[in-house]
Amino acid sequence: MNLADRLRSMGVDVVEVDGWETRTNRGLDREETVGVVMHWDAIRGWPGPDFYVDRNRFRGVLYHVVVDRGGRAWLLSQRVVWHAGRGDPDVLDDLRGGSADRDGATSTVSGNRSLVGVAINHLPGAGAAPDVQVEAMVRVAAAMCAHFGLNPAQVIDHRRWTPRKDDIRDSGLPDLDEVRARVADIIDVSRRGEFMFVWRDDPDTPAKRRIVEFWQRQFLRLDPTLPFGPDGPDGAWGVWSDRLEDAIRRHAAPATGVGIGPGEADRILAAVRNAESPDVGVLAVRVAEHTSILSRIVAGLRSAAGG
Repeated sequence: MNLADRLRSMGVDVVEVDGWETRTNRGLDREETVGVVMHWDAIRGWPGPDFYVDRNRFRGVLYHVVVDRGGRAWLLSQRVVWHAGRGDPDVLDDLRGGSADRDGATSTVSGNRSLVGVAINHLPGAGAAPDVQVEAMVRVAAAMCAHFGLNPAQVIDHRRWTPRKDDIRDSGLPDLDEVRARVADIIDVSRRGEFMFVWRDDPDTPAKRRIVEFWQRQFLRLDPTLPFGPDGPDGAWGVWSDRLEDAIRRHAAPATGVGIGPGEADRILAAVRNAESPDVGVLAVRVAEHTSILSRIVAGLRSAAGG
């Protein structure tokens, strides 16, 4: 899965800027990838992708991804960008060990070839960033962790890297602890393969709501009239989950006309729950390629709802 698809698999609205696959500064490649650095760009308004690519005082690409105020993630590069600058070698060693829990005290070593840069288009002191922008920022960080094999404790803000900077420590943005917690939540959902099923006895959490809403959108793309989901007549999250599994299982026999053969219901359920299954990420990225399975589930749902 390439980086653009990885971002989409985490629910990110990606804009691929031409050349992102090969764009780099001075022909450099990363030596390692040991952390994700969160930035603000300190710009009022949206300067457009060209500014971040080369129309800036550094004459080079500034970040790997920039998130605009509408929640769109502009993918600029996957190689070396000018984002981290010089920072603390001890923090770099901490990141190599899997967790950086102290702020940088010196600025003596460049992090540009070791760290991935995610920026939010935000001017400090100008008020809170929109929720959709913050959510996208966190999802981009989660996608970077998943793509490069990192954990949430390897997500840092710019201040943790160097005392020269204070982003993203501002009243308009969540602090680093909250960002890490939300990244962990998203990664955990992805790894457990629970995009489709949430259980009645689970607490009502933001993660649970995101799972349900994601799958509601996918099914409604195929059939806008389905009376299921948190906005449907049943209302409760548990009812949606129970009805979905029940519809698959009760309409698994060919006699129903749904077209799901014996045993296929179990295979569908196993595929979406199995954390090792590649179908989980792919299903989120390319729903259209799985219309055969999804349409049969939709048919079961309609039948369960009385046609």
